[in-house]
Amino acid sequence: YYQRVNGATPAAPFASPEVRQKPDIAATDGGCTTFFGGPSGGCYRFYGTSAAAPHTAAVAALMWEWATQNSQTLNQSSARQTLKDTATSLANGGPTISGSGLINAQAALNEITPPAPKLSASITALPYPVRSTTNLITYTINLINSGAVSATQVVISNTIPPQTTYLSGSASNGGSESGGVITWPPTTLPGQQNRAAASNQLIRTFVVSVTSPITSGDTLTNTLSVNSAENVNINQQPFSEFVDPTFIYLPVVMK
Repeated sequence: YYQRVNGATPAAPFASPEVRQKPDIAATDGGCTTFFGGPSGGCYRFYGTSAAAPHTAAVAALMWEWATQNSQTLNQSSARQTLKDTATSLANGGPTISGSGLINAQAALNEITPPAPKLSASITALPYPVRSTTNLITYTINLINSGAVSATQVVISNTIPPQTTYLSGSASNGGSESGGVITWPPTTLPGQQNRAAASNQLIRTFVVSVTSPITSGDTLTNTLSVNSAENVNINQQPFSEFVDPTFIYLPVVMK
């Protein structure tokens, strides 16, 4: 019914009442404190708008940080609209009771930047370290998806070291070799959010035989590439290891 107060000047009335749809959103209250509110369920619980507002502010801060990290634009107006658009309806709520619903932090972040897979990989060799007398080397590729969602149609390919030859049939999980490149069939690698009982880690192995002489100080390099339908890729990533000197063992006679 009244406009803003300006300093000591009394607020002027509107020409006609301004109708606003409130509240906009709802947020969690009833959090445990050590001293405030009333005892319930083994702790003192803080209820009301004064308790819900800090939760909303915390989610807004997360949104701001997430937008900044992902080079997205977020202002007060767009943040408010995102919170409303992604809120979860409450069964006993309504526009005049809970507004758009209970704020949903994860849904709000996903609205700003849709979640994506995040792939990282490593390669290990056995035996390790590789000696100049080594004949066979078993390589293990470890691929991890630390992103929020699954990576689909994941294709792994590995170019073996030039000093080696692929041992036929040794690639795990249906891998095949052509021209020194081992390729595995497409697969899905779950992410952190939706993996459930599945692992977000994928392991592939293969064996090579050393066909060119290697000496101390030589380098054996695998080159790994990973592609996915989401265009989250690992492009020509080298994994190198040095050849250690051959050990000479001398007998010791005990008397």
